[in-house]
Amino acid sequence: MSERFSSKPASKDQQLAMKEIRSAFQTLEAEVECQCPSGRYKALAFTALEEAAMWANKAVTHEWSES
Repeated sequence: MSERFSSKPASKDQQLAMKEIRSAFQTLEAEVECQCPSGRYKALAFTALEEAAMWANKAVTHEWSES
């Protein structure tokens, strides 16, 4: 069965990595909020940030190498 739709518990190192990634995305989110006028493109930028954050976290939990 495919692991495509499975979730995996994160190790302590993975949790730390995801926390750092989240912080970076929050910083970028704040910058977009301050610098971009409201409208469709700003909304698309936020959607793209949400998607990128999701894929980054999935990479950490699914492709992490403990070596």
